[in-house]
Amino acid sequence: TLSSNTAFGCSIALRNELRAVEVDTLISTKALKYYNKAETEFANKNYNKAADLYARSLEYQPDFYKAQLYMADAYYFIENFAEAIKIFKSCAEKYPLFLEPTKYLIDAYIKEGLLDNALKKGIESMSIYPDPSIYVRIDDLAYQAGNKFEFEWMPRPIFPNIIDRDTNSLQLVKETE
Repeated sequence: TLSSNTAFGCSIALRNELRAVEVDTLISTKALKYYNKAETEFANKNYNKAADLYARSLEYQPDFYKAQLYMADAYYFIENFAEAIKIFKSCAEKYPLFLEPTKYLIDAYIKEGLLDNALKKGIESMSIYPDPSIYVRIDDLAYQAGNKFEFEWMPRPIFPNIIDRDTNSLQLVKETE
């Protein structure tokens, strides 16, 4: 986090250091073959075909995190939010420290009109990893319900460091009010 020049950059660096773990390191060649085909179909916006191919990939490798997460994404894009919720929820349960499945689960709950579920999941996730993107979702949901969400961020006496790219030296910058 010392070289991060923004609060968001600092958040990402901290997340990568403390929460990011390698998954999907021993993927079978058959699972990978279907996954790569699914990625092509997803990139071409053929979401139904992509979902089918991700599912085929998961037949060969049921613990393939990215295939599961992206299959849920494909369902999300074809507006099958109930199926997306089921899969995002499974990913979030298997990987509770990962931000993406929880964030996308909240989005799918919102699209399905399950605002109470979205708000509850958002608040729960803030205790695991207080990410600004989750805060924005919670604040939005509270506003839609006619409420206000207040969250106290820890004040920083020193803002994240700035690296002078010309001299490659660190500069400490005080946070402005």
